[in-house]
Amino acid sequence: MVDIHQPIVIDGVTVVLIDAFHCPGSVMFLFILPDGKRILHTGDFRASPEMEKNNFLTEKPIDHIYLDTTYCHPDYNFPKQGETLQMVIDLTLEYLAKEPKLLIVCGAYTIGKEKVFKCLCETLCMNLWVPSSKLQVLLSMNDPVIQQHLVLDKDDAQIHVLPMTDINHEFLRGYLRGCRDRFTSILAFKPSGWQNNEDSSSAIVPAIQDNVYIYGIPYSEHSSYSELERFIKFFKPRMITPTVFHSDSKFRVMMLRSIAQWKSTYLQNGDQQSSA
Repeated sequence: MVDIHQPIVIDGVTVVLIDAFHCPGSVMFLFILPDGKRILHTGDFRASPEMEKNNFLTEKPIDHIYLDTTYCHPDYNFPKQGETLQMVIDLTLEYLAKEPKLLIVCGAYTIGKEKVFKCLCETLCMNLWVPSSKLQVLLSMNDPVIQQHLVLDKDDAQIHVLPMTDINHEFLRGYLRGCRDRFTSILAFKPSGWQNNEDSSSAIVPAIQDNVYIYGIPYSEHSSYSELERFIKFFKPRMITPTVFHSDSKFRVMMLRSIAQWKSTYLQNGDQQSSA
């Protein structure tokens, strides 16, 4: 087992694991070669200003970055995570004021989206229920907030986590019928960076059928376009290799154009000597 920020040497290459601000346990890999060349592989990550304070990343220039380009397109300039989480809290409080018997449902993957339902548990002091596949992941995280609110009986919880594929009206209407003794409506959140391409939450509206309200919220554990731009312009790598190539040719062209433009802003100023 390798710990974060504990360098190890493998065949003469120093390897450092750095928090990727993605799903729990995700890391970036910094490789320092024997000749001093520094290579960063972000893997899946959410660029954060916190990374600009990391001594391992800033002590010397990074020569080459393998970059998570999932949302490397100007259309995907969604809000910061904190802003989206506050929007989720505000919406939930608004609905609870009108409908106390409200079941709150959060879509999630087996790993990922934990911050969405965690912020609701912590702010609203409500219990949390998750399916068995998600339960094992949460227990392994040892998160004190989640452990405090997690219950095994779904009837004891007002916040339920369901697979992302279940966040649709057909499934949730049936789910609500099974909860009629406790709940009269469902407020569901489907968090994804693909849900909205605005830099503001003002354009987000619910899809409503019967007493089921579904919000697609612009939340992702990948970097938005503006976060990628800031990340690259701060670290100024000589080489950038995209790790996500989209099937949409227009997306790919815009991605490569953006990367070239970012590099030009510091290469032309002599901040780095390009080898690409």
